[in-house]
Amino acid sequence: MRVSYRWLNEMVETGLPPEELAEKLTMAGIEVEKIERPGEKLHGIVVGEVLSVGRHPNADKLTVCRVDSGEGELQIICGAPNVRAGAKVAVGLVGAVLSDGTSLRKLRKARIRGVDSEGMICSEMELGLGDDADGIIILPDEYEVGQKLASALGLDDAILVIDLTPNRPDCLSILGVAREVAAILDTEVKPLSLAIVEKDEPASKYASVVTEDFELCPRYCARVLTSIRVGPSPLWLKQKIELCGIRAINNIVDVSNYVMLEMGQPLHAFDLEKLKEHRVVVRRAVNGETIITLDGQERELTGDMLVIADAKRPIAIAGVMGGANTEVDEQTTSILLESAYFKPSSVRRTSGKLGVSTEASYRFERGADPEAQAAAATRAAELMRAIAGGEIKKGVIEVSRGDLPRPEVRVRNSRVNLVLGTSIPDAQIEDAYRRLGLQVLKKEKDAVVLKPPSFRRDLVQEIDFVEEVARIFGYDRLPTPVTRPRIGVTKRDPWQVFEALTKNVLTNYGFFEIISSDLISERRCRQIVDLLFDEPVEVLRVLKPVSAERDVLRQSLLAGLLECMARNQSQRPDRISLFEVGRVRRRAESGEAIERTSLCLGMTGCSREKGWDLSQPEVDFYDLKGVVEGYLCWLGIERVSFREVQKPLFHPGRSASIFADRKEIGHIGQLSGSAYDAFDLKPVAIACEMDAESLVGLMDFSVKYRKPPVFPGSSRDIAIIVDEKITYGEVLFALRKKRSKILESIELFDVYRGEQIGVGRKSMAFSLKYRSKRGTLTDEEVEAAHSAIRSSLIRELACEIREKEEE
Repeated sequence: MRVSYRWLNEMVETGLPPEELAEKLTMAGIEVEKIERPGEKLHGIVVGEVLSVGRHPNADKLTVCRVDSGEGELQIICGAPNVRAGAKVAVGLVGAVLSDGTSLRKLRKARIRGVDSEGMICSEMELGLGDDADGIIILPDEYEVGQKLASALGLDDAILVIDLTPNRPDCLSILGVAREVAAILDTEVKPLSLAIVEKDEPASKYASVVTEDFELCPRYCARVLTSIRVGPSPLWLKQKIELCGIRAINNIVDVSNYVMLEMGQPLHAFDLEKLKEHRVVVRRAVNGETIITLDGQERELTGDMLVIADAKRPIAIAGVMGGANTEVDEQTTSILLESAYFKPSSVRRTSGKLGVSTEASYRFERGADPEAQAAAATRAAELMRAIAGGEIKKGVIEVSRGDLPRPEVRVRNSRVNLVLGTSIPDAQIEDAYRRLGLQVLKKEKDAVVLKPPSFRRDLVQEIDFVEEVARIFGYDRLPTPVTRPRIGVTKRDPWQVFEALTKNVLTNYGFFEIISSDLISERRCRQIVDLLFDEPVEVLRVLKPVSAERDVLRQSLLAGLLECMARNQSQRPDRISLFEVGRVRRRAESGEAIERTSLCLGMTGCSREKGWDLSQPEVDFYDLKGVVEGYLCWLGIERVSFREVQKPLFHPGRSASIFADRKEIGHIGQLSGSAYDAFDLKPVAIACEMDAESLVGLMDFSVKYRKPPVFPGSSRDIAIIVDEKITYGEVLFALRKKRSKILESIELFDVYRGEQIGVGRKSMAFSLKYRSKRGTLTDEEVEAAHSAIRSSLIRELACEIREKEEE
């Protein structure tokens, strides 16, 4: 919200400079982000009068002007076609700095085509006041020669840029901020004039209003004006609304915006002659119904949207934007002025669905004053009559179900002091209520029953009124309690342990953490889903996407990680090692969306720094596999295995599913050619994604002590001939599947390929160590366990076995 300091002082005498006022507002909870001074860019620019205009002796398109600047005559060379003798103009003196919003230029005395020029006669664009660069600014004749242009234009003002919280829509107006200032300074707000000159003919003779949905529109007011003249607004009106950030259009629209800024009540003017049957119908839209709005866009409506219609068609989207079919233009002579209260949630929903946000919708969706409609319509109608002429027909056409109920809240003085840690006297607390305009319905021994004004819809509970007392009393005056620190040991949440350990371990491995967006494009989502998942997966669309590139929820962290790796590859680093912990969302079999946390890692580039032999081998599958194994070890997760898996995302034979305690927790692999193409990556890149929630469930940091072996162990070697496609992980899984109680360790010590065993086959030799905690194993016990494992291998892998036994 942009608040003109000068306009604010017209409503309440602050007696403070802008900086002090801003500090007091901020300390009362109305944060002033910054103070702008629009007149600063016009330093050195004055009002001048052109005394004479002559031809330039050396240029056909230039003129030599004699200009009175108030401090003497100046000779200025001008190229504008609209310069003329007697015109009041904006004169830039030598030394002035011009800013058009994009660049700065200091004016100096110059010689143009052999003739001296002692300044500049300026255009709107040269001063940053508009887009017109075709000619110079012609100022009103009543402006005084020599007057500073900023003062003449009313730009010697201070603009307070206020950042309001959503619960304070009452401050989305000059009047609302004036009420706050009056409460802080304990002064009075000057009442707005609601005097009006009406004709005897009733407004109901010219138009009618019907409301079909009082839930979404509890109150609709309208006034009728005839014989008006639509044209430019007077300068004072333009200045006020433009300083507050609204572009001037014409006198009718500008008055509507002026009253909205002044009172916080959005208004809309319809061309009465364009209304079918001169009737207004407030109703819900019909599904598929369309309207062309004032911005020229055709918008399709749904049945939950409220519209303002005439007898045949929609003419406005309630609380959001008017329709082009009833727009006020230069031919308009009669208008119906709308002032209504719309249900905030309805406006918010409609605005979001249509992707349209306006000054009106911004106020309506936060909650306008539900009792200000008639007053705002009356104030605007009289201003329109004074500026645009015409007649105001008698009375306000109003359709409503009465005032919205306001809560009556019992507030205890003892509760106020208890919450604030103060001992404020009862009289001072009640004085704060008076300053805030709260109605005291009943006084009790230690409490009062309060009723908030209609514009304060945020005051509904006792604690809300306690906060109001704190604001008026002063947050800076509240005591700071002295608390005794409690020293103790707090057990950390498993997720806190997981996140801290993950970041610590992976950064020590040389990885950098990234944070990517939860939202990605549907195209990118489908790419990763098709490459990663075995079955078709439904994408989860966002109802109100910020852009087409952020319209679905990610189902894997890999999309963001691979995009980040591709961007970093363009910088040509030796190595890129990244990780991310984040949320992913997928559709469950039941149909509902589920949210889980994932951990994603990626590597590309060189596997190590340049060595003495100047070699830098590329990363491969085993580099990242080693990192994953080390990381899981730090988490205390044991019995980790890898089984080959085929996924389009990964290179065949260089990918695996990751298992811990026989539970699949993720996948890892070297990216395939299709993945490189999809993400514009350069080979070689390795990626891994694991389910973080499974990891947290498997974490085990308990310290396990084992006695040194007391009894001797016995070793057996076993060599198996298997198909080349059988992986070490599959063999290891088959060896462990038998779950022998005396099998202590398994070690692969040889892999052989050769003519002796045939093409497409390999021999893998393992050393198995057996040991019992109860006593020395006999040969029969070892042989029984070894024989069972051998049978399991033959059954599981269909392999041939060669054995060599040794003790």
